[in-house]
Amino acid sequence: MDVDIVETGPNNVVIVGQQPNEPPHAPHRLKSHIMAILGSLLLQAIISGNSLITKAAFSHSMRPSIYTLYRNIVASAVLWAWVLCKRSLPPRPSWETWMWIVLLAILEPALDQNLFYAGAKETPAGFSACIAGITPAATFFFAWLLQMEKVDCKKYNRFRIFGALLMIGGAMALFYHGKQLSISKSSKTHAAEFREANQNWIVGPAYLLGAVLCYIVFNLLMGKVLKSYPSPMGVTLYCTSIGAVLDTFMAMGVWHKEKGFWKITPNITLAAYLYGGIFSTAIAFWLLGKLIQMRGPIFVTSFSPLEMVIVMLIGVLVLGEAIYVGSIIGLAIIVTGFALFQWGEYQGAKATQQDEMNNLSTTEANQM
Repeated sequence: MDVDIVETGPNNVVIVGQQPNEPPHAPHRLKSHIMAILGSLLLQAIISGNSLITKAAFSHSMRPSIYTLYRNIVASAVLWAWVLCKRSLPPRPSWETWMWIVLLAILEPALDQNLFYAGAKETPAGFSACIAGITPAATFFFAWLLQMEKVDCKKYNRFRIFGALLMIGGAMALFYHGKQLSISKSSKTHAAEFREANQNWIVGPAYLLGAVLCYIVFNLLMGKVLKSYPSPMGVTLYCTSIGAVLDTFMAMGVWHKEKGFWKITPNITLAAYLYGGIFSTAIAFWLLGKLIQMRGPIFVTSFSPLEMVIVMLIGVLVLGEAIYVGSIIGLAIIVTGFALFQWGEYQGAKATQQDEMNNLSTTEANQM
């Protein structure tokens, strides 16, 4: 039977006389949303594993700048081997894109990683993960200030704003130690050793906050770069390669007076280099780029608090790290803020889909 067809937009065809209950691309959107959630959970699992293995390696005298150097060397070697074996080199960036990629390499493989692991060495693994938990809130506010995210007074946006404020407040509560809670005998021993070896609770958190700032700007800029250069593999490959060069100069500047700083010993530090290079850099950076391309930087970073829950629990129960009342209070506040923020994101997505359905119905009525 012949039917009239009306085109209502790219890849969106509606048969006159039918009244679809949802946009034709809704099943694809649902699948894309589920894939984005699973990808974000996988990304946080990789980052959590890296936080724990690097903390163990630091206890074996692994140096932060040397770790970031070998991590990016391993990552760039793996990525180059992959693209050469597949014979699918990423497209050549324009000169403007090259400048943005160099800036991305300065922010993440160079500054962020060196600052973060320098701060992580001075603080427990759970603390560094909790500081990283303010990333979604800070990313949201930065995107708002830079007009990359539209925020009005709708109800779901109030949930997002309030949740973001709670996450930042929870991170500030972490600076209040309070009474130490002893989960096991090993936690007492670990706390005593930690107080003797790491007294600097000013420099460590300052490094971590600087790292979070670099990571936020990195995520926002990556979203901008991927719009003009839609190749997550290319961005990851070039960032890690440039980052390896920058980290070489940084490591030489810090450890040039110490002979043999570059030597690799076959222990937990070697495992940290390999895990950090293959999983936390090569795979995680590529996955991060794909997720930002799919849903944007705010959605991806909104899952960061999951890392702090995983790391803190494993740090206390497995590694015997000390936990304080301030950590429990801060954790509870951040998790509450995370829940409110995610609820606002969910309601916002529903509202956007409903608006698209209303616009589709209006277009159909006008065409008829």
